[in-house]
Amino acid sequence: MTDKVNPSKNRPAESFVTAAGSIAKGGGSDGYVVEDSPTDVATYDDDIVEAELNAFEETSSDTSLDVTIDPGEAFVGGSWLARDVETTVTLAADTNDQIVYVGWDHDAANTVIIGLEAEFHDLDQKTELYSYNTDADGVTN
Repeated sequence: MTDKVNPSKNRPAESFVTAAGSIAKGGGSDGYVVEDSPTDVATYDDDIVEAELNAFEETSSDTSLDVTIDPGEAFVGGSWLARDVETTVTLAADTNDQIVYVGWDHDAANTVIIGLEAEFHDLDQKTELYSYNTDADGVTN
């Protein structure tokens, strides 16, 4: 039999395991974008410009294959993530169901990824932001 209490007296906390489990359980396994930013996590982080956070809103056009994703914060795969600068994602021409995700690199600290499936490795955690259809000139849907 094994008992574990994490953290507990005279036992160091396994912070990643504890946070990932509790946040994922509370937020659901698919993750979610924080709509009413900033959270306290963003506010207390001196590196994040919380005034810039805008729930990863998108801007697209029927005359461009580039879409712009605004700054935002989310809980994905048991981790809080935030990016306070916008990101440009270039879509393929004449392609339906191109999904843009937000997530994080499982192999690097403080690395938010916003992009298409090809930007992510198998173990990277992500959640869907938007799905796009394009023609030769830009976004159609």
